[in-house]
Amino acid sequence: MRRLLRIHSIELALAAGLAAIVTSPASAQSLSDRLTRQIGEVRKTEAQSGVSSAQSLSDRLTRQIEVARRAESKRDFSSALSMYGDALGVLSAEGDSRRVLRMRAKLLEHLEEYAHAEADLTAALGVAPVDPSLYVDRGYFYMRRLRYADALADFAMGAQLKPTDAIFPFAVGRVENALGRHARAIDNYNRALALDPANGRAMLARAEARFHRGLLRSAWQDYTGSLALSLEHKDDLFFAWLGRGYVAMMLGDLDAAVADFDAALAINPDAFNALSWRGYAHELSGRHDLALADYERAYAYDPEDSTMRDSIRRLRAK
Repeated sequence: MRRLLRIHSIELALAAGLAAIVTSPASAQSLSDRLTRQIGEVRKTEAQSGVSSAQSLSDRLTRQIEVARRAESKRDFSSALSMYGDALGVLSAEGDSRRVLRMRAKLLEHLEEYAHAEADLTAALGVAPVDPSLYVDRGYFYMRRLRYADALADFAMGAQLKPTDAIFPFAVGRVENALGRHARAIDNYNRALALDPANGRAMLARAEARFHRGLLRSAWQDYTGSLALSLEHKDDLFFAWLGRGYVAMMLGDLDAAVADFDAALAINPDAFNALSWRGYAHELSGRHDLALADYERAYAYDPEDSTMRDSIRRLRAK
């Protein structure tokens, strides 16, 4: 990921609105302690003054978070971090601290300040009562850092707290798939779908795992099933059409493959894989003019791709 901005003193940015400055990643626990103490001091002061300020405090926190989000959207990351710190500084309820810590962790990860992002997620998990969804957040953070054992441990903890939530076996399946253990991934996706039969993402992920196991017809059925479940995210919808089209091409149903690649390209017209695979399906069908057009579009997006270059030369020579 290309960095858009580097904050030269992340400790100073983190400390804005707080009582102390973090001096190193090793001091993450002390930051959490200081945050907890400051929140307690705010509550104590309000209790002693007899002020009933829940609504005004909620308003202040909401405004602070809105300002932080606007700064983040403008890529003013230093200001956003400062404002999240200010939001933590006005908290009177620990549940609110989890919300802000979670948002700040996301921003810190974007800035590649991974130790501090992990510290915020861990601090949020330290707030009672534990929110099981935070194990999902930290588990996926570990996955992105390729810390698969830590991710599996977090998903297991979350599942213990909320065994009826399909997100946990689904997340374990994602880890197993990333590790190339596709049979285990399928078992976990089956568990997720047993808990939530309408979970289109779990069915889409199982299609991918089944494809890797060479179970092409089962994969096609899962891709079709996921599309019937109205996938909410555009990227999921794209990969469902793309995956089903590729499986159809592997099964020899070239017209169906082209139709699915068309649907994928309607979502993302610049998708290299969809263009190159649709071109190949056209070529296998003898529609060389359409194949050449797709290969040329794909090559324009990636002029370093030797396969596209060779395919163009081959068709132009015919």
